[in-house]
Amino acid sequence: MDTSQYISLFIEESNEHLQLMNDYLLKLEKDPSNEQIVTNIFRSAHTIKGMAATMGFVEMSDVTHKLENIFELIRQKQININSSLLDVVFQAVQQLESVIEDITNGGTGSKSVDRVIYELERIEKHATIKSEIEDTNEFISLPELETIFGKVQDPDNLRKAEKENNIIYYLHVMLQRDTRLKSARAYMVFHALRDIGELVEANPSMDELEFETFGHTLDILFLSKVKKQLIQQRIENISEIADVQIKLVSIHSNQMEEKNELPPDTSPTLEKEAVKRAITNQKSIRVNVGKLDQLMNLFEQFVIDRGRLEKIANDLQERELQDTVDRISRVSSNMQDIILNMRMVPIEHVFKRFPKMVRKLTRELNKNIQFHMEGEETELDRNIIEQIGDPLVHLIRNSIDHGIESPGDRVERGKPPEGKLVLRAYQSGNQVIIEVEDDGHGINKEKIVQQALSKGLIHEEQRGHLSEDQIFELVMTSGFSTAEEISNISGRGVGLDVVKNTIESIGGSISIHSKRIQGTRFTIRLPLTLSIVSVMLVQSEQETYGIPITSIVETIMYKKVNIHNIQQQEMIFYRNKTIPLMHLADLFQIPKSNQTVHDSSSIIIVRKGERMAGIVVDSAIGQQEVVLKSLGKYLTNIHAISGATILGDGQVALVIDSNVLVK
Repeated sequence: MDTSQYISLFIEESNEHLQLMNDYLLKLEKDPSNEQIVTNIFRSAHTIKGMAATMGFVEMSDVTHKLENIFELIRQKQININSSLLDVVFQAVQQLESVIEDITNGGTGSKSVDRVIYELERIEKHATIKSEIEDTNEFISLPELETIFGKVQDPDNLRKAEKENNIIYYLHVMLQRDTRLKSARAYMVFHALRDIGELVEANPSMDELEFETFGHTLDILFLSKVKKQLIQQRIENISEIADVQIKLVSIHSNQMEEKNELPPDTSPTLEKEAVKRAITNQKSIRVNVGKLDQLMNLFEQFVIDRGRLEKIANDLQERELQDTVDRISRVSSNMQDIILNMRMVPIEHVFKRFPKMVRKLTRELNKNIQFHMEGEETELDRNIIEQIGDPLVHLIRNSIDHGIESPGDRVERGKPPEGKLVLRAYQSGNQVIIEVEDDGHGINKEKIVQQALSKGLIHEEQRGHLSEDQIFELVMTSGFSTAEEISNISGRGVGLDVVKNTIESIGGSISIHSKRIQGTRFTIRLPLTLSIVSVMLVQSEQETYGIPITSIVETIMYKKVNIHNIQQQEMIFYRNKTIPLMHLADLFQIPKSNQTVHDSSSIIIVRKGERMAGIVVDSAIGQQEVVLKSLGKYLTNIHAISGATILGDGQVALVIDSNVLVK
């Protein structure tokens, strides 16, 4: 059967189910007794297995089949949920994601899954062995063991051993009554067991064995991963053994205590989420992304033509034409909102990859970190969503690796052992703010300054004049790092400059706030959309430029006599601050004509984070929505220019990237 026509649908639905599995697994770790979550994961695995088998992807089908078995055993209470088990399941899901990625990129999906299959089979086999013993009802409890051994090692250690897939056995070995060398037989029993497991407790003690002051029985607490029959066979092969009784140690009461210690799940119930999703699905349809892009391109052309119509109507001053153009403008504004909203995607699509990543990193680094996400419903343009993922990955990895201390260090500093990492998004005006905040040890400003001096990034005389923002910005300089140890988690500190460049390339900005011992917050400001932007058109000599409204604080007139030169830089006093001035004509080397010198200047105040600057122009024409077009591959890296647009009169205007100008 030719299944190629269904491949897109298969990839799409597989990705949805894999994401659901990831979400449910994270919830299951917090609430291991929730049977509904287990059932949901089982269903997703079952669905993927069926689809993969139909499409001929054998490896995917095999992995999901093993996952089905595992979760069926969990449903039957034959496997306890713990972090070690979930590690393997997460690896299996990650392997499935890798196979899907390969298929998406045109591959055959024939990736090696032997390792994951082996791990899943090991868990399944261990559960089967255990169930065989449990079926015989041969249990012994911890209090009963304490009457035999006097004191059994910490139950937590036994529980930990069980989580590592060991089975806890209790062995009662009887020697024949006429055994002459009882100690030798006892040593032979211990030797036979050491090859297949670990001795935890033994009765008689070593002294009693040495002097043979014990009876004819041996009691042994033993950890192993082999079947009961093999243990029995090994001991019975030793001569002068009369009988061997093997029981499974029950630590269920401790498991219940463990469950009771878990925090209550305050998230919405799964049933409610399912109903909400179902309602949402009823009101939406899937549209090919290519068709949306095509619609956007057509609308961008329409916006350009609308600008021309408005210009013609203004020039002709025909009332009927003017009214018609006004109506077209109103309708097209509504259309613009709808089309832009169609391209808006909840930032949840980026955020959802992080809980699993944070969990993995905290386990690798032996840190204890509570991760919170806020504002996942905040929407951003699809093009921005596609580019913001990698910078956020770097910032989060950086916070976990370099920001948040180990539990021991935190306790020494009077902090709770559990660190806190927050990823939040919210809309503010025409911008979306994303924050990555940790309560780690913060950034050492003095260390940054020392490093910057040693690398020649600043001079000694600048040292005392740097503001806090300027010091933190040095961290985002290429090659800059204050990390004492290089790790493979967050690289060598060379990534923050890439983060900064990526964010600025999509019209955003990044700033850092940090307090020693209290923590660090990275704040990213992004425009809502990149395609149609609102700009202030300004003129310098005969050329027109656009400055994004989102960057503008205010447009002012300023008397030239109040402009001062400080260290060869023109400055003005603006709202209790001294800010630098830049002349648009100088920035872009615009040819100057002989014009009359005016007493005052038009200044556009622009902001980047907490910093501001003034751009001196000849005149401000007015606000206009324009279609931002790339300059193309032949005009890359043009300083302080983010693109170009076509105005109503057909003139091309460059759009200024003011983030680059404000330093």
